[in-house]
Parts: sequence; C-alpha cells; structure tokens
Amino acid sequence: MTDEEIAADIAVMDDVISKKEAKDIAVANASSKIEELNESRSVLTPYMRNRRVEIMSHPNYTRAMGIDLGIDITFTNQDTKDMQPTVSINNEGGYPAIKIYKQGTDGVRIYSRRNGEIKFTFLDVCNGTKYMDVRPKLDDQLPELLEYTFYYIVKGAQVGKESIIYKINL
Repeated sequence: MTDEEIAADIAVMDDVISKKEAKDIAVANASSKIEELNESRSVLTPYMRNRRVEIMSHPNYTRAMGIDLGIDITFTNQDTKDMQPTVSINNEGGYPAIKIYKQGTDGVRIYSRRNGEIKFTFLDVCNGTKYMDVRPKLDDQLPELLEYTFYYIVKGAQVGKESIIYKINL
C-alpha cells in the first residue's frame, strides 16, 4: 500500500468515527429531552387535573375549549349501555403494555388475574390511552399468564359491558 492509500483509508475511518460520535451525542441529547418531557408531563398532568374544575367553571369556558385543552374528557355522543371496551396488549420490556381505545369515555377500570386465579381483582383505573402493568412476576424463573378484563367509565361510573378476557404470557 502506498502512503496515499493509507491516508485515504484513515480519512474514511476518521469520518465514520466522527459520525458515530455525533450520532451518540444526538442519541444522548434525545434521551435527555425525552426524560425532560416526561418530567414536564408528570408535573403538568396533576396541575391540570387540579385546575380542571376551576377552568370549567369560568364564565367564558366552552366545551370546545375543554376538548382542545384535553380537560373535557367526559364527552360522549353515544349510548354507553352496550359499549364494550376494546384494548390491545403487547409485551414491552417484560411488562404488559395495554393500549386502550376510549371511544369517547373517560377511561377504563382494569381487572386482572394471574396464573389461573379464580377471580379477577381490581387493578387500577386508567384515564389515558396506555397502561403499563409493572407488577413484578410472582416467580421470575417461571412463565406467567396474565388475564385482563375491562369496563368503561364515564364521570367515575362504570358503564357498558365487560370486555372480553385478554391474555398475555410473560
């Protein structure tokens, strides 16, 4: 190899290394920004929940404003008595990630049972569109069957029909 060929190879390697370093910096910055966003959301969400009643009682408040702000979450234009919750469940990082289709309701009540338990037990209320079940497995060494069922809620009241039973193995 000539000195020129070696210099050209080194230049290509240096270019790749500098691009990799730039990528690593960009990924670190993006991760930092995502963390900042999540922290901001964790502050904003309870703040807005506390301010919701005050905002909605203001004389200039309209339902359109509430929908735009995401605080009028009780709007539904359908009869809820026959509604049945629909969700999808995926394994994300070893935990069930439940995507909830709210269909104009406030959210869902989540019931769960593990490894063939007889009864479903109340797990949580989710007012969002995604719920992560981060409970640890009963035994880390064994597979675990998780089953879920859901009910819609509107203004804190359970409405509609029970969902089908959703299952996931971890």
